[in-house]
Amino acid sequence: MIQPLMKAVREFNKKHGFPLDQPFGRKDVHTTTLLLSQSKILRTLSDTAEAHWRMVGDLRARSTHLILQEVGELLEALAFGDSLAALDALADTTYVVTGCALTFDWPLAEALTEVHRSNMSKSASVDPLHPKGPNFTPPNLQLVLNEYRATKAHYNA
Repeated sequence: MIQPLMKAVREFNKKHGFPLDQPFGRKDVHTTTLLLSQSKILRTLSDTAEAHWRMVGDLRARSTHLILQEVGELLEALAFGDSLAALDALADTTYVVTGCALTFDWPLAEALTEVHRSNMSKSASVDPLHPKGPNFTPPNLQLVLNEYRATKAHYNA
Protein backbone atom coordinates (compact mmCIF):
# COMPACT_ATOMS: atom_id res chain seq x y z
CA MET A 1 0.00 0.00 0.00
CA ILE A 2 2.63 2.55 1.02
CA GLN A 3 5.71 0.70 -0.26
CA PRO A 4 6.30 2.97 -3.29
CA LEU A 5 6.39 6.00 -0.97
CA MET A 6 8.75 4.25 1.46
CA LYS A 7 11.04 3.32 -1.45
CA ALA A 8 11.00 6.90 -2.78
CA VAL A 9 11.82 8.44 0.60
CA ARG A 10 14.57 5.86 1.18
CA GLU A 11 16.04 6.85 -2.21
CA PHE A 12 15.98 10.53 -1.20
CA ASN A 13 17.54 9.81 2.20
CA LYS A 14 20.34 7.77 0.61
CA LYS A 15 21.05 10.50 -1.94
CA HIS A 16 21.37 13.13 0.79
CA GLY A 17 23.15 10.95 3.33
CA PHE A 18 20.30 11.04 5.85
CA PRO A 19 20.33 8.26 8.45
CA LEU A 20 18.43 5.05 7.77
CA ASP A 21 17.74 1.96 9.88
CA GLN A 22 18.91 3.54 13.13
CA PRO A 23 18.28 2.08 16.60
CA PHE A 24 15.43 3.80 18.43
CA GLY A 25 15.21 4.83 22.05
CA ARG A 26 15.46 7.64 24.54
CA LYS A 27 18.70 9.56 24.18
CA ASP A 28 18.75 12.42 26.67
CA VAL A 29 16.52 14.18 29.13
CA HIS A 30 16.66 17.50 27.24
CA THR A 31 15.22 15.96 24.08
CA THR A 32 12.57 14.18 26.13
CA THR A 33 11.56 17.46 27.80
CA LEU A 34 11.49 19.28 24.45
CA LEU A 35 9.33 16.61 22.82
CA LEU A 36 6.90 16.54 25.74
CA SER A 37 6.59 20.34 25.66
CA GLN A 38 5.90 20.25 21.94
CA SER A 39 3.35 17.48 22.44
CA LYS A 40 1.53 19.56 25.05
CA ILE A 41 1.41 22.56 22.69
CA LEU A 42 0.00 20.39 19.91
CA ARG A 43 -2.60 18.93 22.27
CA THR A 44 -3.77 22.45 23.10
CA LEU A 45 -3.90 23.41 19.42
CA SER A 46 -5.72 20.18 18.58
CA ASP A 47 -8.31 20.75 21.31
CA THR A 48 -8.87 24.30 20.07
CA ALA A 49 -9.33 23.09 16.49
CA GLU A 50 -11.74 20.36 17.65
CA ALA A 51 -13.83 22.87 19.61
CA HIS A 52 -13.96 25.18 16.58
CA TRP A 53 -14.95 22.32 14.28
CA ARG A 54 -17.73 21.22 16.61
CA MET A 55 -18.95 24.81 16.95
CA VAL A 56 -18.99 25.83 13.27
CA GLY A 57 -18.58 22.56 11.37
CA ASP A 58 -15.60 23.72 9.29
CA LEU A 59 -13.91 20.60 7.92
CA ARG A 60 -10.54 22.37 7.82
CA ALA A 61 -10.68 22.57 11.61
CA ARG A 62 -11.62 18.88 11.81
CA SER A 63 -8.64 17.89 9.67
CA THR A 64 -6.37 20.17 11.70
CA HIS A 65 -7.60 18.62 14.94
CA LEU A 66 -6.99 15.05 13.75
CA ILE A 67 -3.55 15.74 12.31
CA LEU A 68 -2.34 17.69 15.34
CA GLN A 69 -3.70 15.03 17.68
CA GLU A 70 -1.77 12.26 15.93
CA VAL A 71 1.47 14.26 15.61
CA GLY A 72 1.18 15.10 19.31
CA GLU A 73 0.89 11.39 20.10
CA LEU A 74 3.97 10.78 17.94
CA LEU A 75 5.98 13.37 19.86
CA GLU A 76 4.93 11.81 23.15
CA ALA A 77 5.90 8.32 21.98
CA LEU A 78 9.26 9.62 20.76
CA ALA A 79 9.81 11.36 24.09
CA PHE A 80 9.27 8.14 26.02
CA GLY A 81 11.18 5.97 23.55
CA ASP A 82 8.08 3.86 22.88
CA SER A 83 8.63 2.40 19.41
CA LEU A 84 5.23 0.69 19.19
CA ALA A 85 3.35 3.86 20.13
CA ALA A 86 5.54 5.87 17.72
CA LEU A 87 4.81 3.47 14.88
CA ASP A 88 1.10 3.57 15.69
CA ALA A 89 1.16 7.38 15.70
CA LEU A 90 3.04 7.48 12.38
CA ALA A 91 0.47 5.14 10.81
CA ASP A 92 -2.42 7.14 12.29
CA THR A 93 -0.86 10.41 11.10
CA THR A 94 -0.51 9.02 7.58
CA TYR A 95 -4.12 7.86 7.76
CA VAL A 96 -5.56 11.22 8.85
CA VAL A 97 -3.40 13.17 6.38
CA THR A 98 -4.73 10.91 3.63
CA GLY A 99 -8.24 11.49 4.99
CA CYS A 100 -7.67 15.23 4.73
CA ALA A 101 -6.72 14.86 1.08
CA LEU A 102 -9.86 12.80 0.45
CA THR A 103 -12.04 15.28 2.33
CA PHE A 104 -10.95 18.10 0.05
CA ASP A 105 -10.60 15.96 -3.10
CA TRP A 106 -6.87 16.49 -3.48
CA PRO A 107 -4.77 14.02 -5.52
CA LEU A 108 -2.30 13.14 -2.76
CA ALA A 109 -0.69 10.18 -4.52
CA GLU A 110 0.03 12.26 -7.61
CA ALA A 111 1.25 15.16 -5.46
CA LEU A 112 3.66 12.86 -3.61
CA THR A 113 5.03 11.62 -6.93
CA GLU A 114 5.61 15.22 -8.06
CA VAL A 115 7.18 16.25 -4.74
CA HIS A 116 9.51 13.23 -4.94
CA ARG A 117 10.53 14.21 -8.47
CA SER A 118 11.29 17.70 -7.23
CA ASN A 119 13.13 16.48 -4.14
CA MET A 120 15.32 14.22 -6.24
CA SER A 121 16.30 17.22 -8.39
CA LYS A 122 17.91 18.77 -5.30
CA SER A 123 21.67 18.57 -5.18
CA ALA A 124 23.24 16.39 -2.51
CA SER A 125 26.06 18.90 -2.12
CA VAL A 126 25.82 22.10 -0.13
CA ASP A 127 26.31 25.24 -2.21
CA PRO A 128 25.54 28.53 -0.42
CA LEU A 129 24.63 30.25 -3.70
CA HIS A 130 22.30 27.43 -4.80
CA PRO A 131 21.24 25.60 -1.61
CA LYS A 132 19.00 23.23 -3.55
CA GLY A 133 21.45 22.94 -6.44
CA PRO A 134 21.44 24.25 -9.99
CA ASN A 135 19.22 21.42 -11.28
CA PHE A 136 16.45 21.89 -8.72
CA THR A 137 12.95 22.28 -10.08
CA PRO A 138 10.13 22.99 -7.64
CA PRO A 139 7.11 20.70 -7.61
CA ASN A 140 4.42 21.78 -10.02
CA LEU A 141 1.43 20.98 -7.86
CA GLN A 142 -0.81 23.33 -9.83
CA LEU A 143 -0.27 21.12 -12.89
CA VAL A 144 -0.98 18.01 -10.80
CA LEU A 145 -4.21 19.54 -9.51
CA ASN A 146 -5.25 20.77 -12.97
CA GLU A 147 -4.63 17.35 -14.55
CA TYR A 148 -6.53 15.62 -11.76
CA ARG A 149 -9.51 17.93 -12.15
CA ALA A 150 -9.49 17.63 -15.94
CA THR A 151 -9.39 13.83 -15.73
CA LYS A 152 -12.13 13.80 -13.12
CA ALA A 153 -14.30 16.16 -15.20
CA HIS A 154 -13.78 13.93 -18.26
CA TYR A 155 -14.95 10.82 -16.43
CA ASN A 156 -17.86 12.62 -14.75
CA ALA A 157 -19.11 14.12 -18.02
